[in-house]
Amino acid sequence: MTDPGERFQVGDTVRHFKGEDASPTSAEYLYRILAFASHTETGERLVVYQALYEPFRVFARPYAQFVSEVDRRKYPHVRQKHRFEIVSDPSLPEPDPGSGACCGRVLIGRQDRI
Repeated sequence: MTDPGERFQVGDTVRHFKGEDASPTSAEYLYRILAFASHTETGERLVVYQALYEPFRVFARPYAQFVSEVDRRKYPHVRQKHRFEIVSDPSLPEPDPGSGACCGRVLIGRQDRI
């Protein structure tokens, strides 16, 4: 499934701009897009995504914010242009299926805290 702007797809691995200086072998600030959703009352588009680092939390963020550019006044030294950008390195770490997160599937039992 592709998002309405054709920029992201379910299953894409993305990096948050705050992780641009993270170790290349670290999964910190890496996320997998799980779904695109609509807010039940407002119809606002949302992106549902899961951290690829413990505790593998699942988040939902407004689509417009997810695809927005980094605020250069607040973060003048950031090199990444957008808040989230696709990472295409095939050597990225995958979550351990026994850890409570598994490649695009949310294991509800691990998401007991918000």
